[in-house]
Amino acid sequence: MNSFEQPASQPVNNYLAWSIISLIITLFTCCLCWTIPSLGTAIASLVFSTKVNGAIKAGDFRAAEAASRNAKLWNMITLGLFLAGIVIWCVMFFAGGGMAGQEEAMERLREALEKSR
Repeated sequence: MNSFEQPASQPVNNYLAWSIISLIITLFTCCLCWTIPSLGTAIASLVFSTKVNGAIKAGDFRAAEAASRNAKLWNMITLGLFLAGIVIWCVMFFAGGGMAGQEEAMERLREALEKSR
């Protein structure tokens, strides 16, 4: 079998919807700072997802399968990094005293800014 033949029983999944959802979620939560690494991997998964259909149209099913595997891999890495970032953010938030700790830190920052004027 050459690289331009496709087994009839196995359609190639492009994981495009998963990639788009991953990118949107990481874009909306990147202000948490701990989820920023997942933004880069979400972009990588989107790139590989878009390569799948082009390879299928060109008739290169091996390249389509490789791009599909890469898209799935990068989506799983994105999910792992994103969840780890959320967990780290939660731990840091609650270790810092939760909302009361955040309010205290903002008050100290405001006082320091007023003294510097």
